[in-house]
Amino acid sequence: MSTVNKGLFDNVVQHRHHLMATENWASGLIAGPFRDAQLAIRGILRGSFIPGAFSAAALRGIQDELEELIEQTYGEALVLLDGTLRDVTLAENEAAGGILLDELPEDVRETIIFDRLRPDQIDKLIHAPFHGHRLEDRVRSAKIAAKLTVVQALETAAIAGIGVSAAGSALRRAVGGAVYPTAARMTRTEIQRVANVAMLAMFAQNSHLLGGIQYVSALDDSTCPRCVANNMDTYYFAPWRSPTVDEAPEIPAHPNCRCAWSPFSDQGEPMPRTYYEAWVAGQTEKVQKEILGLPRWGSWVAGKLVLRDVAHAVPYKRTLRPALLAHIGGMGRRRRNNIQTP
Repeated sequence: MSTVNKGLFDNVVQHRHHLMATENWASGLIAGPFRDAQLAIRGILRGSFIPGAFSAAALRGIQDELEELIEQTYGEALVLLDGTLRDVTLAENEAAGGILLDELPEDVRETIIFDRLRPDQIDKLIHAPFHGHRLEDRVRSAKIAAKLTVVQALETAAIAGIGVSAAGSALRRAVGGAVYPTAARMTRTEIQRVANVAMLAMFAQNSHLLGGIQYVSALDDSTCPRCVANNMDTYYFAPWRSPTVDEAPEIPAHPNCRCAWSPFSDQGEPMPRTYYEAWVAGQTEKVQKEILGLPRWGSWVAGKLVLRDVAHAVPYKRTLRPALLAHIGGMGRRRRNNIQTP
């Protein structure tokens, strides 16, 4: 195994742990507009909500105000998100250059290209199509879902004939329990998206020093089956080697995806591929039981369960844990393991 490539890999993995702290900070930042929306709901209801005696016109008026509130809330959140994504894009682009400076041999460091992304490039990157949809499309879909959520909560409250206070609580729960978590999930995913693309842009600039990139999954009991299957897949910058970087899948692969790209030097072999099954087998028995749960661990040890087969057989967005549960039945324990990588 190349010492340089091991250093590149370890540096990327360590950096991704820090990026998760940025995700949490950004999720908290956009929480402000949604807290304001929760406070505004009481005023909207007090103005025209009459339990048990509402008309269709009055209900429609409240609905219009709530939908306008959602539009305003997402507008404010999008401004905060856009600014954050710009900062993250530039920071991750520079961080990728720093990783190369730290890990590549001294005799080639002078040839590292360190052209930072320009503002216009950052803007193009943020708003570029991803999995066939632009950021604006994803925000629009989230707003539609949010409006539907609050309108359903309003209609339920009106039909039940509950008072203003109870109706307000129901709507605030809808915002805090469904609308905001969706926006927070989108924020975390968008940060991962721009971080990966920004780092990949720096790696591509230095393709004269790098052999390619590898798909790095966070291996734990919450990892998506498809990401498990993709772990340590290798893609080459050289057009005569297959598969090429142009054939690499888009990361993040799904909401809350924690995968990343790790570069490898052209001087030495890429990091060896690590299968989830082999990774689990390399853990202590205690850790294996924590990851799989006791019933699943017993079936796996007895040879009745192949983790790789389960990973390829389940839908994209399901984590491995419920996939295993559906495969052999039983509830088992549900303890989340710390993020670990091969």
